[in-house]
Amino acid sequence: GAEVAADLARHGIMCGGGDFYAQRPLAAMGVDPERGVLRLSFVHYTSKAEIDKLLNALDDVL
Repeated sequence: GAEVAADLARHGIMCGGGDFYAQRPLAAMGVDPERGVLRLSFVHYTSKAEIDKLLNALDDVL
């Protein structure tokens, strides 16, 4: 989570990574709380270009 978020920040993508105080639910879903998850927010005015930028950055990072 946090490592991927930092990598995406270098691509100009702002997001969060971590456990977001949800360690027990993450563990119940089989997610390692130490790795955490990636959190992205989208709104009604998020453009297709912004989504494309995110997808391209994820291709580079993952």
